[in-house]
Amino acid sequence: MSKKFTKKISRAKNVVKKKLKEDLRQQKKSSKVNKVLYRIGFLVVFTSVIYLSTSINLVCEFKEQILWPNEKFYGCELSNMANISAPELVNISSATGTHQNGKTNNHVNLFFAERKGIDYFPQGLDKIFPNLNAMVVKKNKMKEIRASDLRSYWKLIYLSLSSNLIEVLEDGTFDHNTELKYLLFASDKLIHVGLNVFNNLIKLNSISFIENICINSNAVHDVSKVQEVVKNAKTQCRDYEFLKLDGKIKSMESDSQHLNHENLIAFEQNLDNLEFEIKNSRFSFITSLKLRIKELQDKKSEFKLSLNGNFENIKRTDGVQVLDDKLKINIYESFEKIEKDLEGSHMYILKAVDMKMKEFETRLMEKLQEVLLQNVNLILKGMENGDKGSDSKVTDSKV
Repeated sequence: MSKKFTKKISRAKNVVKKKLKEDLRQQKKSSKVNKVLYRIGFLVVFTSVIYLSTSINLVCEFKEQILWPNEKFYGCELSNMANISAPELVNISSATGTHQNGKTNNHVNLFFAERKGIDYFPQGLDKIFPNLNAMVVKKNKMKEIRASDLRSYWKLIYLSLSSNLIEVLEDGTFDHNTELKYLLFASDKLIHVGLNVFNNLIKLNSISFIENICINSNAVHDVSKVQEVVKNAKTQCRDYEFLKLDGKIKSMESDSQHLNHENLIAFEQNLDNLEFEIKNSRFSFITSLKLRIKELQDKKSEFKLSLNGNFENIKRTDGVQVLDDKLKINIYESFEKIEKDLEGSHMYILKAVDMKMKEFETRLMEKLQEVLLQNVNLILKGMENGDKGSDSKVTDSKV
């Protein structure tokens, strides 16, 4: 190959390399621009999603309503599904609808929502309806109500959260709602009411706890009766959860006195379920219950050790070294006891017991044959000596 041709090839390679480097540089620039555009686009979409997901537009039917026991309000009855199904979806951004003649959002003092997919207490209504003082959120799926939910609704005189799934009213829930006169939690799932939850509600004159788990009473326009209902709620709903768990533990304690391997598995499962309930309880009085659960766990462990100990003792017993009827009976009685205790238990334990019994049986038969052989030899020896075996001392097999 000539030098001239070699130089041409070299120059061609350099041109190609240069072109490739330039293309690569352009690709990197393009890639960077695309990444920036992608990120900008993502942020725009993400921001839009957040805005859409946290802002709910209500459709209202504006009308006058009379609420229990006989109070008149002008309000927004929710027409569309709110679908407040997560904490981040509680903010109401706007409300639309046709007002009655001459009325505006400033005249609205009631928000009414029934069966509208509300799991969490709505926020932001006070900004749309500045004179809101009554809220009815009934027949939804709310499981709790907190002081933070009610903080911005300090003008409330009427609050109904009936027919939800509320179980607990903690101390401080109504600290920001001292104007409340009417409070309704009918047909909820109340099991616990804090001792000081009503302390600030000095204007309360009507209350309803009808058809709850721990209480079933109400009072209408009667302050003394309201105080009586509140007192009952504090007592009955303070102890209810404790009594419920206490009853379950008493049942478990009774079961622990009759533990056997047949019911041990069910006992362990029930104990685990009860431990889970106590672990997830939000109340302070469960400390004593935890101690009792610990005692039950110890009893379960003792029973297991006892079973294992009996089994190990049987495995170590060498009942065939001395052929004695009483010892033989004791061995088989022990086996029967263990087999009965282990009835319905894990199969591998039963198989182990069965194998051990067969092992002892084989060894017993071998020993029997050995003793019988000795006796036969003695008899034969006596006959050889002319005793005919009549005065021979025969070993007592007693099997």
